[in-house]
Amino acid sequence: MAASDAVVAMFEESKFCYSAIGRFLETTLHVQELVNKDMKIAGILISLIDSRRTDNKALIELIEEEYGDLCFETIMTRTAAIGRLSINGFKDNPELNQGLRLYRDFAKELIQRV
Repeated sequence: MAASDAVVAMFEESKFCYSAIGRFLETTLHVQELVNKDMKIAGILISLIDSRRTDNKALIELIEEEYGDLCFETIMTRTAAIGRLSINGFKDNPELNQGLRLYRDFAKELIQRV
C-alpha cells in the first residue's frame, strides 16, 4: 500500500469478508496518514458472487448500503466460462469474450476512478 497510487478493496461472499472491509479501509487511512498521503481508495469490488444465492444478494445489499459510492457498479459473478479457462485456455476459446466481459467492465470503471 505504501507504494500504491490507489487500492481496491475486494469483497467476496462471506460474513467474515463483510466484517473485514471496515478494518481494511481503516488500515488504508492509516497508511495514507503515515506513509502515502497521495494514495486513493479506488473503491470496493464485489467479487466471486453466485447470483443465484439469496444470502449473497443480502450481503451485497449490506455492503452497498454501508459503503454506497465506494462500491464499484461492476459485480464480478462466478461464471462457468471463467471456470473453464483453466481447461480451454485463452487461444481459440469461443467463451473467452463472455468470460472476460466483467473484467473489461471493471477495468474501464477503475480507470475512470483513478
